[in-house]
Amino acid sequence: MTVALKTKNRTGPVSKKLQLTTNDPKRPNVNLLCKGTVRSVYRAEPMSAGFGVVTRLGGAQRQTIKVTSADAGPLKLELVPLEKPGVTTVLRTVKPGEEYELEVTLTPPLPEGRLRENLKLKTGFDHVPEIEIPIHAMIAPRVTTTPNLVSVPDDATSSVTRTLRLRWDDQTRPTILEAKADDPALTVRVEDQAGEQVVVVEAPAGFNPAANSAHVLIHTDDQIAPEVRVPVRVSRSKRPTPQGSGTARSRFTPRGALTGRAVRPKKDPPDKEAPAATDAGVQQPTPEKPAGDDSSSETP
Repeated sequence: MTVALKTKNRTGPVSKKLQLTTNDPKRPNVNLLCKGTVRSVYRAEPMSAGFGVVTRLGGAQRQTIKVTSADAGPLKLELVPLEKPGVTTVLRTVKPGEEYELEVTLTPPLPEGRLRENLKLKTGFDHVPEIEIPIHAMIAPRVTTTPNLVSVPDDATSSVTRTLRLRWDDQTRPTILEAKADDPALTVRVEDQAGEQVVVVEAPAGFNPAANSAHVLIHTDDQIAPEVRVPVRVSRSKRPTPQGSGTARSRFTPRGALTGRAVRPKKDPPDKEAPAATDAGVQQPTPEKPAGDDSSSETP
């Protein structure tokens, strides 16, 4: 019998239970416990290069990862080149076969959005030919809007007006050439307020487009961000519950209400009365004899 274990992302002691089905009537099922130790090819500190939020035009960001040999023996690391704009990697040998340093640098300008890549290193082992070191970062966009969406209440009884302002990641202030909406019910115009271009969006009363279908499109003369898309969303208002529509309930639950059994009313204990006198055990008074009567109580 051969048992195989997937060792990806596993290190150290491992135990698994197996159940065998046999034709032995006395032992139709046999439980086995398999134990082993997964030997690691390498150790990395830290395990990944995480840069967090990085500005697109900020200074160079650099991280160094220490890679050392583990249980499988000496390493012969070789860096596989990564072709990614703004990302450079360098592998340095500290102790041959034992310790290496992997340097990852983000150099502006960087493409905006989420950065997720895996650095590949050749190990020199046949059973594990390559290892991967993750890289992740969030590159801030070239331009953002305040607010980041146009919110329209669904219970508006009159038209709703919202103002959008553009925020750029440098000191330049590109020109807004045009602003429009992909929904004909929306009115969009560009205005100048205190020397700043803003986009004014007006939605009519009862505006209710299909889910996530409406957007405001802002065109600029910027080469990096020639178009900015701002979503328009309808916010659902909380409506109060009309009075009298519900049933008032007590916060106390009577006995038996959850079991469906009838509850017998408690009876008041009867008043204690003096016990009635009976002839049993009560000595009757003896009648007095008249004077001069010497009759005996015996019957002749």
